[in-house]
Amino acid sequence: MAKGEVNAQQELEDAFEARDVDGFKRAITRGAQPNLSSKRVEDNQMTIFEKALSTPGCPRFIKACFDAGCDPNYVNPRLNKAAIHYVIDSGIGSASHYNASNLYVLVDQPNYKVDLDHMFEGETALSRLIKSLEVKNPPGLLIVIKLLLRKGASTNFDGKSLMQQVLFNENISQSTRADLISAFVQAPQLSRSDYFKGIDFLLESGYLNGDSDQLYIFLLPALLGQPTSPMLDTLAQYQKTIVNWDNKKMLRRLLMEHIKKHTEKALEAVLATLEKNSPQENEYLVELAIEDGSWSTVLQLLKSVYLKLVPKGTLLKNMIMQLKPLNNYLQSNEYHECLLRCVKDWRQYINDFDDEHKTLLHYAVLCRNEIAIRVLLREGARLGVRNDKNRIVIEDIDDKLLEEHFNYCITGRGEKTSHEGYEIIMNCLNMTNENNELDIAPIACMARSKELCPLLEHPLITCFLKLKWSRLTTIFFTHFIINIILCLILGIHIWLRFPKRNNNELSIWIVKSLFQVLIGYLLIVEVISLVIIKHWWRSIIDFILIFMLILTNIECGDDIQRIIAVFAIMLMGIKLMNLIGALPVRAISTHMLILRQVASTFATSLLQYSMLLISFSLCFYVLFSKQSSTSSANSTDSANSTDSANSTDSVNLTGSANATDNDFSLSFAKLDLSFMKTLVMFNGEYDESCFNGYFSSFVVIIFMFMVMVLTNLLGGLAVDDTQTIRAQVELNAAICRTNLLYSYEGLLSGNSPRLERLLRFFNKMMGIHAKSTYGYVSIFPNQGNRAEVFSESYKNQSNEILEVEGENVVLVKVSTDHEDGAIGSESKMDETEDLHSRFNEEVDDYEETFCQSCVSNKITIDKQTVVRALTIIKEKEKKDVDERREELIEQRQEDIRKLLMEMKTQLDLKNPAN
Repeated sequence: MAKGEVNAQQELEDAFEARDVDGFKRAITRGAQPNLSSKRVEDNQMTIFEKALSTPGCPRFIKACFDAGCDPNYVNPRLNKAAIHYVIDSGIGSASHYNASNLYVLVDQPNYKVDLDHMFEGETALSRLIKSLEVKNPPGLLIVIKLLLRKGASTNFDGKSLMQQVLFNENISQSTRADLISAFVQAPQLSRSDYFKGIDFLLESGYLNGDSDQLYIFLLPALLGQPTSPMLDTLAQYQKTIVNWDNKKMLRRLLMEHIKKHTEKALEAVLATLEKNSPQENEYLVELAIEDGSWSTVLQLLKSVYLKLVPKGTLLKNMIMQLKPLNNYLQSNEYHECLLRCVKDWRQYINDFDDEHKTLLHYAVLCRNEIAIRVLLREGARLGVRNDKNRIVIEDIDDKLLEEHFNYCITGRGEKTSHEGYEIIMNCLNMTNENNELDIAPIACMARSKELCPLLEHPLITCFLKLKWSRLTTIFFTHFIINIILCLILGIHIWLRFPKRNNNELSIWIVKSLFQVLIGYLLIVEVISLVIIKHWWRSIIDFILIFMLILTNIECGDDIQRIIAVFAIMLMGIKLMNLIGALPVRAISTHMLILRQVASTFATSLLQYSMLLISFSLCFYVLFSKQSSTSSANSTDSANSTDSANSTDSVNLTGSANATDNDFSLSFAKLDLSFMKTLVMFNGEYDESCFNGYFSSFVVIIFMFMVMVLTNLLGGLAVDDTQTIRAQVELNAAICRTNLLYSYEGLLSGNSPRLERLLRFFNKMMGIHAKSTYGYVSIFPNQGNRAEVFSESYKNQSNEILEVEGENVVLVKVSTDHEDGAIGSESKMDETEDLHSRFNEEVDDYEETFCQSCVSNKITIDKQTVVRALTIIKEKEKKDVDERREELIEQRQEDIRKLLMEMKTQLDLKNPAN
């Protein structure tokens, strides 16, 4: 050994004696070797590494030795003593302190597995520690034993159980014994018999009674190591033995073991307990899986036939709201299937409100959960429900998602669309209310929404509006005819009063009586409409009209009577124009919409440019007011002189003066008259006599130029409005019809008990069905687009009517002919007379109910709606074919991959060397 190395080795020993870690590391860098024997006599030929292992509190020196190349599994060749024994012997026999830091450094070396079961003097490290246990052992000794058990030290020595030595060791206290037994129980290498003995001891000693969570941690490894049946017996045994047993915590441990570590045995154990668990415990398990986002686990739980859940619980709501990100297609499919299974079980509660006055669809929309929205809508969730803020749920659903669902609601039945019996079936159950009646509220909401408005042209909505119109057409045309008659009576009434009152008092009395009756009808309708529908702005205008009509019947001054008549005629004309615009004739409604839109645009634009009119009115007043006043004065003087010369009596003079005072002509003499005359000039009526100079002519020319610009501008806006409305004729007509039907439907469905009897009498008198509980529409495109409707309640009473499962429709049609009273049926029942008679008896029993909820078979759907519906059906069929083709291709690719893997495996078995 070189002199430098000898000095470095000496420096290493001196640094260790001085506990100088930095000097210890410097000596190693200079060439010192920790595994060389010490030259000191008192060290008894121990190496520096052995001294570091044997000296408590030297983890940094041991780590430096490992960095220098020392082996954690070092064994002294002379003594056969391993590094693990050097470490543990340093604390055996100490009654004050046992430093376990050296052991931590030794067993935690990366890329090394320390041999904890090395035999020295016929004992392992763990057996030596167990043997040395006494009452006064320091706590550090217990820490070392637990560490060795956790790292996998053998629990048996010389064929005997070390845990049993602890059990029968009377030299240690009961608490110390229980603490050590708990460490043995958690060791995975412990035998099963010792495991249960340890659990029993811990229970008897009371060690686990205060910490039930620790008990479930101890039980879990042993339970998973048993077959399912013995495991259940063990659970049942401990449930009876342990006073504070909490089954939910144990089930949680089992479920988390499966979710976190993918232990299939744990899931089998959970599934085996479902039959014996309470509904609350089962729901708790499913909610745990939902919170963790493990949809495969949720699906396996829901598939169990033994799963019993709390009726009308919060499980589905939590599944909708606690949605974690779905990372792949498989998770999305699993989540979708979980929702389907839950919704089918909760279908009868799907539209129920909770304590916050929200339905499941409200929560799905609130969380933007598109998968849940699709599932809920396809299972019949209503689109017209309102939350606690009176907001309809359809307002917050994406228009693309709604369109997709509306397409889903249209299905076809038949082999080919050209067959006579081919049917288009439309499902309108989402547009029903709590009484299972068709609800116009969501459609009216769509008409008010800019994003959802285009969906009014969808075949499903068009068909819905057609059904509603067919139900309320009688009341509309009756109200329309009464208003026409009222308008005619108003005209006759004015004709008899003006310009002079007619002398025939009988005709006046008859007309006045009819007029008053019609005014009374109009007043009753508007009052009921205001109470039920609460359209304040529209009602105010109607009440002004009624007030004016009433005043026309009151005798007052001639001038006031004329003014009232003028206002009444104008308001009546506006009301009649609105009613004409609501007629189901596309050309009429289009022209009314064009008139309304152009008038609105003109008024808005004129309001913006009114400052120009005011400015020019002031200019003309300044320029021409003096001239107008002078001309008026001259004219008056001339008239007076002429009248004085030619008058023969004072009566003629007085009459002439009164006539002059009553003359009214537009001029610039007054400011208000100047504005009115400027407005007339805006329409092209110019007075050349006003041009009394170059400056005034220049101002008038500027005014004419501005008039031409504004006229062309307003004309262009009118043309643009006309083109826009004509491009959306169908949509605008649907909006008008929706608003009208919403008003009538609200009028007929008033919830006031006082009006209920009156409305019932009114419906009966008008021939309106008491209820419209039909939810399915069947259209026959090859039979003149004839439509039949079916009631959901009638379908539920007789299951042979209609069954819709997803997009597979099974329809057994029962059509009622109101003229012949014949009942036809297509059924899957046997064609025997007995069954036919029984079936006919059932139909007779429900005939009255069905007729109330079934619209006449004479309903026909317009051709454009049918063509769109057929197009949607064809697109869906094409999409289904494409998806099936893709699935088939994927399946073939998977089969090929499996075949190649099998071939590779066989080749590997034949040629293991390669």
